[in-house]
Amino acid sequence: MFAWSGRMGKPVPSQVQRDGTTLTVQFLADVPAVGFASYEVQPLTHPQSQPGNLRISENSLENSRFRVTLNGNGTSLRFSTRRHNREALSAPARLAFLHEKPLQYPAWNMDWADRQKPPARLCRRPGRRAHR
Repeated sequence: MFAWSGRMGKPVPSQVQRDGTTLTVQFLADVPAVGFASYEVQPLTHPQSQPGNLRISENSLENSRFRVTLNGNGTSLRFSTRRHNREALSAPARLAFLHEKPLQYPAWNMDWADRQKPPARLCRRPGRRAHR
């Protein structure tokens, strides 16, 4: 096991997954705009508890405020608040690729007629990014 630390030696919550001979490390990097950040890795002689309260599984994320549950195609089945145990979304959220061809300001504008069309494609699997 390893311990990760960021600026000023502050511990960084992380998750390590092993797949055969490959280790995948996931952590939230705090990087300033137009800048860089350094993180230090130290081997541990004994397991340590991670700072924070983030719990991650194959199909859910949970912290002290929210619980998100996903299904196999990336649709958010539930997004609930922990304090009041209420649903935060009125319907499942899903990533969709939309076709946009606005008449003005093509870099950021979306015409209402384009918005009324169905998505060009839906995300079928949750996004994953692995750095080796």
